[in-house]
Amino acid sequence: MGSRLDEHASPSLDADEGLSAIGIKFALNLALSINMAHSLTALVRWGQIALKAHLDRYPEAAFMVGIGHPETATVSTMPRPVRLLLEVFSQRDTVTDELIHAQVIQYWHDFLDELLLELARRHFTGSRTYPGLGTIQLRLDCRQVDHSCLVDQVVERAAREFAFMEAMDKLRLAARALGVSIPQELTRAIRKDVMVRNVLQHNDGMLRDEDLKRLGLKGAGLPLLDKSGEERRHHPGDRVAISFWELMITCADLLDAAWLLIPCMEGRP
Repeated sequence: MGSRLDEHASPSLDADEGLSAIGIKFALNLALSINMAHSLTALVRWGQIALKAHLDRYPEAAFMVGIGHPETATVSTMPRPVRLLLEVFSQRDTVTDELIHAQVIQYWHDFLDELLLELARRHFTGSRTYPGLGTIQLRLDCRQVDHSCLVDQVVERAAREFAFMEAMDKLRLAARALGVSIPQELTRAIRKDVMVRNVLQHNDGMLRDEDLKRLGLKGAGLPLLDKSGEERRHHPGDRVAISFWELMITCADLLDAAWLLIPCMEGRP
């Protein structure tokens, strides 16, 4: 898994600075997310060890969040038993990786939005044409059109149109406009990455039959790596969970696709 995040260093490129900046920004955002995932993993694991050792000495230990000294805190929460806090966290100990995963998918949406916006800006200013953008539905109010910045208004409307597209539709459009072919296997992987994030965000992580059908996995189950790095198949009614290892796979998937669209990033996180 790590090797996919380290490959493709220092290619020979003719990509221009505008697209390069978009690609590099995305790579840096993912690098930040990957480092944050490592940081949280370390803090959680060492924190659990320290709290369990503390409980061995003080079985009734409690924890509260406050401002100032515990005895004179100006603001504080009710003390909660440390034993209870450990038990609660153990019931959903992938929550930190799931938060980072949601952030990574948002970075992916932002990357595609910025890329499509830049392509539209170039196309409508005439600096370069991208007929692969196809047909863009625009609504302009003729009562408010400012002819001095008409192109800016057209680009702004195009950006709004892109913003409401599904992630996979954005990827297909960007690839078509740039004349890039995204391997089918990678497309399927990214579709899964985005779908898992949506299930976690909008259905409390509970997998539905329709989710598997949308991925073409009906009856086969959804493959995700668990905390041991082993593949586990999830079926309707199961709660999906994002492990650290699945998060790394997602980052590698998205970086691979970004690299194909804009092969201009020097090195990989």
